[in-house]
Amino acid sequence: MTLTKNDIRELCKIVVKAANDTESSVVRLIISGNKEAVRTNSIDKLTSAKWPQEIDAASLEAFESQKFIRLLMSSHSMGANEAVISGRDSEWVTTRVKEIEDFISEHKNRHWVFFNVPLLCLISIVLGAMIGVGIALGLHLSFENGIFPGMIGFMASTVTMSQLHEVYPYILVEGGRSSTKSKLRKSLNWAIPSLLFAIVFNLIWQLVTQ
Repeated sequence: MTLTKNDIRELCKIVVKAANDTESSVVRLIISGNKEAVRTNSIDKLTSAKWPQEIDAASLEAFESQKFIRLLMSSHSMGANEAVISGRDSEWVTTRVKEIEDFISEHKNRHWVFFNVPLLCLISIVLGAMIGVGIALGLHLSFENGIFPGMIGFMASTVTMSQLHEVYPYILVEGGRSSTKSKLRKSLNWAIPSLLFAIVFNLIWQLVTQ
């Protein structure tokens, strides 16, 4: 998921439904990163505060005597993410689960691709083959001579994509402040499609002009 401050606000509104009893209810809303943290029990205070430049995690929790909701979301590539909803009223629990599921469905991103090892290997093989064939055709080399550049392309693609999950975490919480990673993501959002287009275009061009 990719979450902005407004998205976190909407998520908090779901979480605090577990704390309607003002006498026994507890609300803990925490945004942390770079050894900084914003801790409060107010949604307005949380979203109006200055968040860390690079957000590592969001912890949203609310409970009272018979209801409990806790959401833990980490921006780290291998971070632990958790959603716990419990209560004596099964209908209330079912409703909250549906709200969380709908929220997740609306905010899904495509970062999962960088965590799918078989798919990454397949993409690397395809890119490596396209690079190898493109170079072989461009330099008028034999098929055998195109294998080496193809292997180099495959290894370069594999190493590059295996590192992209550090820039595109499974869950991304954006605080609205520009950071090194956010600038890198903006650059890659343009560079990756451009590079893929260049590889495909070069191969097609070489095939057409042969």
